[in-house]
Amino acid sequence: MNLNLRRRHKKRLPARVKHPLEAPTKLNEVWSMDFMADVLSDARKIRVFNVMDDCNREALAMDVGLKYPAKKVVETLSYLGEEMGLPKTIRCENGLEFISKTRNDWCKKNRIELRFIQPGKPVQNAFIERLNRHYREDVLDAYWFHDLHQVRTLTDKWMEDYNTKHPHSSLNDMPPMEYKNRFGEEFFPETNIINEKLLNLELS
Repeated sequence: MNLNLRRRHKKRLPARVKHPLEAPTKLNEVWSMDFMADVLSDARKIRVFNVMDDCNREALAMDVGLKYPAKKVVETLSYLGEEMGLPKTIRCENGLEFISKTRNDWCKKNRIELRFIQPGKPVQNAFIERLNRHYREDVLDAYWFHDLHQVRTLTDKWMEDYNTKHPHSSLNDMPPMEYKNRFGEEFFPETNIINEKLLNLELS
């Protein structure tokens, strides 16, 4: 029986250029993103979407879900943008959620440069890979989870501890949030201007 069926061809990725891994000198210059995977006690697969500011190594988001499509990635990034502004560049690997049209269109709209690492070269995203390793050792490999609530609760607690108490030798042995404070007025100029205007109104 001869059937003329069209063969589906695998989508080829464009060539990825190796970029040097350099720590930014300012906040919101470069963010790194990555996914992690694990399973619950009932064999349901879960995913954890991690976002980090490469400057002070702060974990900006660690979102847990059964599924995490490109639309959800955009929602998380948009929320972070409202909270602290958007980065100039995002570094990530070549997963389907990261190369999707939805995510790419959003980045173009917000004038964010996408910097993909080369396939099979996680060392090119070493800042967030280090966070992933600590998180897996301390949380995913240390506990047997029965539901998403348990994972989210412990993840939120771990993330706060990582940002406020975990020292980094590259940050002069300071945790991310303490290092972030050194930017002070330089990073929050609009807030300081508003506070100054309010003070002047109270005095007048």
